[in-house]
Amino acid sequence: MRGIDPEFLEVIRTASLGILVPEIAHEIGNPLFAVQGMSELLLANQETHLKTERAKTQLTSIHTSALRTSIFVRALAGLSKGGNRQQPIQAEDICEATTVVLAQAVPGLSCSKAYGKTPQILGVSVRLRQALLNLVVLYAHTVQLPASIVLETVATAASVRVTISGDRQLEPAIFEGVHIRDVVAASAERQWALVIAAAIHRVVKEHGGTLRASNSGTGSSVVLELPRAPEQGS
Repeated sequence: MRGIDPEFLEVIRTASLGILVPEIAHEIGNPLFAVQGMSELLLANQETHLKTERAKTQLTSIHTSALRTSIFVRALAGLSKGGNRQQPIQAEDICEATTVVLAQAVPGLSCSKAYGKTPQILGVSVRLRQALLNLVVLYAHTVQLPASIVLETVATAASVRVTISGDRQLEPAIFEGVHIRDVVAASAERQWALVIAAAIHRVVKEHGGTLRASNSGTGSSVVLELPRAPEQGS
């Protein structure tokens, strides 16, 4: 990812992996459950399925290893659940925090502000800050730097839109739904971009939002849309 401070990029990558811990645990847990369940079934019917003592010993070892790993996976998934209570926040605060970091970390990307006060959204501030920062970093990765963007917020009847508009063409596909399995199947060069993209989509999904990207003329835009928080007393 050229034009982005390497130390900052390492922080982004590490934070993105942290966001993806539940999905990683889920991907490990599914086949592990099958191994554990099948080995338990075979061990319960040893006279029918296991003809030698060696087979019994080997299967017992497989079952023990699966059980030990499943305990670790459940603990890993549980560690990621804390501190995610949603509360009303301003999208503009999320944008402002992003622009402050970008000025130092991505010097090749010029960011203009075009946001005013919009209705509050309901979310986890630290998660949304990370998602928007990831989004701009991913944008910087897919376009040719130096480039310029405009960060804008607009309210609709039911949502608040955060739009990144730029003067370069981007790769819309990477902003579409990315699953952790896509990361594993990708080339080493592309894997980190997909990790960042997958983390963005997980946070957007957690908040009931949508994400879309498109090219128009010589420029492009990425739109993050998040539901408005319920008004007090409603």
